[in-house]
Amino acid sequence: MLGPQKQKKFSEKIRKLRENRPSRARNLVVPPSPRYDAVFAAGMAWLDSQAGPELSGAKRVVEFSDDARGI
Repeated sequence: MLGPQKQKKFSEKIRKLRENRPSRARNLVVPPSPRYDAVFAAGMAWLDSQAGPELSGAKRVVEFSDDARGI
C-alpha cells in the first residue's frame, strides 16, 4: 500500500501519461472503397468459370452411409 505522498505522485504521473498518449482514432486506417471495374468483372468471370458448368434444375437424390448419419 502506498502512502499519501507516493499515491499523489503516482496519480499525477498516470494523469500525465493519459494526457500525452496518442489518440486511437489517429492510428486507424480507413480502407479504400471497393472497385467494381473491368478488372473486378474479369476476375469474377474467371472465378465463375472455375466452378464448372451450372447445375440444371433437375432434382437430385443424395445418399449417405450409416457411418455418416451416426446410426
